[in-house]
Amino acid sequence: MLSIQLNYLIENEELVTNSVIRVKRYVCNNVQQDKLVLLLPAISSPQAPFKQVPTNVGVPSTITSIPGTSKTPPKSSSSFDPSTSGTPGSGTERIFPIASLNPYQSRWTIRARVSQKATIRPWNKNGREGKLFSFTLLDESGEIRVTAFNAEVDKFYDLIEVQKAYFISKATLKPANKQYNTTNNNYEMTLISDTKITPCEDGDDAGVPDLQFNFTEIRQLESYILGIAHETGELQSVTVRASQRELQKRDISLVDASGCLVRLTLWDTQATEFDGSTNPAVVVKSAKISDFNGRSLSTTWQSSLLIAPTSIPEARRLKNWYEREGRTANFETYEGEMGGLGSAGESHGLNQLSELAVPGVGTNPKGDYFTCKATVSFLKKENFIYKGCPTDGCKKKVIDMGNGLYRCEKCARVTPTFKWKFLLMAKIADISGEQWITCFQETAEVLLGRTADDLGAMKDAQDESQLDGVFVAASFKSWIFRLRAKIENFNDESRLRIVAVEVKPVMYTDYAKQLQKSIDALIPSLPAELTSDES
Repeated sequence: MLSIQLNYLIENEELVTNSVIRVKRYVCNNVQQDKLVLLLPAISSPQAPFKQVPTNVGVPSTITSIPGTSKTPPKSSSSFDPSTSGTPGSGTERIFPIASLNPYQSRWTIRARVSQKATIRPWNKNGREGKLFSFTLLDESGEIRVTAFNAEVDKFYDLIEVQKAYFISKATLKPANKQYNTTNNNYEMTLISDTKITPCEDGDDAGVPDLQFNFTEIRQLESYILGIAHETGELQSVTVRASQRELQKRDISLVDASGCLVRLTLWDTQATEFDGSTNPAVVVKSAKISDFNGRSLSTTWQSSLLIAPTSIPEARRLKNWYEREGRTANFETYEGEMGGLGSAGESHGLNQLSELAVPGVGTNPKGDYFTCKATVSFLKKENFIYKGCPTDGCKKKVIDMGNGLYRCEKCARVTPTFKWKFLLMAKIADISGEQWITCFQETAEVLLGRTADDLGAMKDAQDESQLDGVFVAASFKSWIFRLRAKIENFNDESRLRIVAVEVKPVMYTDYAKQLQKSIDALIPSLPAELTSDES
């Protein structure tokens, strides 16, 4: 078996049947009754392409015994390429590559660097509640996501720091939840009471790769942002009505040499611990991008912040620029807007539905706006349409007085007519999750492909089969949705309501260009062997 970093050998047909190879690094595990050998990429420079030998290598003969072999069954413990960089207290324990870890192993130690650390957040499931935080580890073989719950949060949260390397052992492994896991690893790690985490001493992390960044200017606002904290706002308290939880927030203004300024909102501990008095360089990863009142950034529980990182050359250069000329420069507020891809014209970035679940969404009095490409997975047929007030601008349901007249309580008037109006509940889904949304007149007509009057007539005629056909035909279609998220009060209860304010067809030419742009942005972070033009 090859590690994913070596897949290019198969794709480029460098490794084919009857090739002669030299295995320099490997891991050998006994999984149940089978022995699994995982080949790992060499740390040294790439070698010449694999040589192929003639297929007529000789006539096979029967071998009755192999001199010097033992009939003793293999042990169930794992063995691998002798990498014996010592862990504290041992000096002889071998270091496992992250790519070799699986749930069938019980004794292992890894040496890895923290590339991302999330903030502490609460969880509540089946009447139980607690707290958790997660972080991402990397070594020369790959990445893995790590999560700590409750007591382990208190034990390890302050110990874990981004960019530092650690020896880690005695954690549990399970299949990765791809909804929340952005690494390419098929497994993820959970810290338990027996878990041991020891910081690497000077020199112990020599074999662990440093973090690699692909920074973009503020005016482009991609995944990695580097800027100077030009202005720092006061700490504020915000109460989330849905949970009555009080959150701390702080707005800071980031600038860089592109001449643009963007607002970044920090939450919870990131807000309370931030000190902008020295105008430090700030590295932010996985921030939420919003376009309400112009483009802005907000951290989420998955975001990582590095404040005044001295080990990143780009941060040092930007700080020097700020001290020389940036401090007195005039900056233009970034006003980019995230438009939908459903219309012709310039393509912009899209949100994912999972971003609707981050803290603080919907607390803006005017609502938070999102644009996403999603598929209609379910349309609720019950009460999807009602008899409404015919007055322009009034959405109130009328009361049928039984004498051919209809009364609107809001307008305090009686009319001989009414107007069919939509109140359609739809469940939409993308790769990150699914979400219930509310669709009113215009957006519901787009999704269903029929007017309210048409469907109202079917409802009056009790033509259920024709109505079912409309709903079936409208299901499992993809659209570009413009959504507004806002916390609203209903019967003294607060809840987050997501309303579709615009629905457009997907223009796949524009969508393909957007995907190509996203892929191009990832290329600098990929291993060189995956992006080389050499065959």
